[in-house]
This record gives sequence, C-alpha cells and structure tokens, in this order.
Amino acid sequence: MIYYSKYLKILALLFITLISPKLFSQEKEIKKIIIDKPSQNQRLLSPPVDKKKDIIKLIPPKEISNIKDEKIKAIQEAQEKKRKAIEEKQKKEIEEAQRKQEEKKRIIQEDINKKLEAKRKEEERKQKELEAKKKAEEERKQKELEAQKKAEEERKQKELEAQKKAEEERKQKELEAQKKAEEER
Repeated sequence: MIYYSKYLKILALLFITLISPKLFSQEKEIKKIIIDKPSQNQRLLSPPVDKKKDIIKLIPPKEISNIKDEKIKAIQEAQEKKRKAIEEKQKKEIEEAQRKQEEKKRIIQEDINKKLEAKRKEEERKQKELEAKKKAEEERKQKELEAQKKAEEERKQKELEAQKKAEEERKQKELEAQKKAEEER
C-alpha cells in the first residue's frame, strides 16, 4: 500500500508538470485597456473579468510613461554628467601628475647639467694650474740653465783671463830674464 501511494504521487506530479504550463499560462491572451485622459492622482482600476483565468494587463497612459521616460532620461543625463566630470577630473589629475613628473625630470636634468658644468670647470681649472706649473717649471729650468751658462762663461772668461795674465806674466818674466841675460852678456 505504501508503494502504491508513492507511485500515485509520482504520477500526479508528472501529470501536473507536463500539462500545467499550458493550462495555467497567464500570458495566454492579454487584453489592453487604454484610458484616454486620466488625471494624475487617480488610480487605474482593473476592469471586471469574465473568467477567472483571464487576466487583464493595464497599460499606463502616455503621460505617465512619458514622465517615467523623462525621469529616466534625467537620471541618465545626470549619470552621464557625473561620468564626464569624473573623467575630466581624472584627466586633469593625470595631466597634473605628468606635469609634475616632467618638472622633476627637468630639475634632475638641470642638476646633472650643473654638476657636469662644475666638473668641467674644475677640470679646466686643474688643467690651467698644471699648465701654469709646467710653464713656471720650464721658466725656472730655463733661468737655471741660463744662470749655469752665464756662470760657466764667467768661469771660462776668468780662467782665460787668468791664463792670459799668467801667460803675459810668464812672457814678461821671460822677456825680463832675456833682457837680464842680454845685459849680463
């Protein structure tokens, strides 16, 4: 008996699921009622229905649908304005960030250029110092050489003069010795 009631329930459930969508369809036939000039505050009433199966779908008047459409349009326009404002704000923020980044790059480049210029000037100064030292050293060596040359010439001159004097004295002595020897003879 228990099995019989289970089978009966399953068959009833199958019967209802297969046949019921066709029988209980609410959108089988839609009747339209158009109300020409309703006032805004009045409520639409459903007309009497002949059969309980028939359902009447009410269509709101054009004025109400127009108001809804206008509200939707106004909302969409407001959303579009907000979206554009947000996009514009983001665009300005991006441009500002790019401008700041370019400014930082420019400052860094200027700093690098200043450092390079300072380094170049320092190298030029060192080069000039080296050249000045080299020139001073050359001049010092030149003066030393000239002084040595002059001293050597003076020494040679003195030696020559001393030799000449000695030679003259020797010749003088020889002449005197010859004269004395001639006088003695």
